[in-house]
Amino acid sequence: MLAATPLPGTDVVEVVVDGGFGGGAVRDAARVVDQVVREHGSVRLLGVVRRLGLVTGLGALRELASSPLLGAVRRAALVTDKGFLADGATRGAAERGLEVRVFPPGQRDAALDWLQQEGASGAGPLG
Repeated sequence: MLAATPLPGTDVVEVVVDGGFGGGAVRDAARVVDQVVREHGSVRLLGVVRRLGLVTGLGALRELASSPLLGAVRRAALVTDKGFLADGATRGAAERGLEVRVFPPGQRDAALDWLQQEGASGAGPLG
């Protein structure tokens, strides 16, 4: 499952991965992010990876990776214990000039606090 939920009154979208998902879920998440960008002019992403599963619809993921929506991301926090995801997120962020911090499981609230701080910087506990 992949679900994107805007946090009320903010420019934050929480994206939760809990098992497998397909292209439809990716497109739905992109629509949520697009709506927040239209309302606020930018978006901050809070990614929470609980567990991974089969991912279908890789074309939709590729579309999202090259989407202009990514240019509207101000900052991102990733909560995961998957080292390869943390590494990929920090490498991809560096390539795009995006500020990303990685937090271990159980630190969702700390990740959200950091995400909402203005001028926050620095690597997280995993990255």
